[in-house]
Amino acid sequence: MESLARREDGQVIAIDSSGIKLYNSGEWVREKHKERKPFLKLHVAVNTRTKQAVAVRITSDDVGDSKVALELVEEARKAGRVSKALMDGAYDTRKIWNSLNAKGVKPIIKLGKNATPKGLSPRAKAVRELKRTGEKEWAKTNGYGQRWQAETRYSSFKRRFGEHATPQNQKTSSEKSC
Repeated sequence: MESLARREDGQVIAIDSSGIKLYNSGEWVREKHKERKPFLKLHVAVNTRTKQAVAVRITSDDVGDSKVALELVEEARKAGRVSKALMDGAYDTRKIWNSLNAKGVKPIIKLGKNATPKGLSPRAKAVRELKRTGEKEWAKTNGYGQRWQAETRYSSFKRRFGEHATPQNQKTSSEKSC
């Protein structure tokens, strides 16, 4: 599907992640003994105009969102120039701000309420803008509201495939009785 937007304008991508449970059985035992439940993380970058996933990564639950963000942006750049990257607060690191700025990608990352501007970095400029305009105006001006595109992608995925991952060769209870 080709976007109606001009290619030279660049794509605006929304990046987020969501967990997929690995085990559903034995929930009561794990809860009782306070055992940690492992899960997979699905990281996705969605083009906000075409609503297509332009980059996807699956990791274990111990991989932080910010560790995968730059990989997703690089993958999305294969589909076309990226002009903006919309992300939630889990991606608010100086490394991401500086790396995206160096690549010509405007980072639109949710900043914490206690964020402080230090120096002249892209993040510091964004903090000053946020404090000057307020959160609602900052979100509206920067198009942060389009981040919901990534959330919609997860909702579609989980409706279609469910929230649990099971091995391909695992037999269901009805198959075992045959």
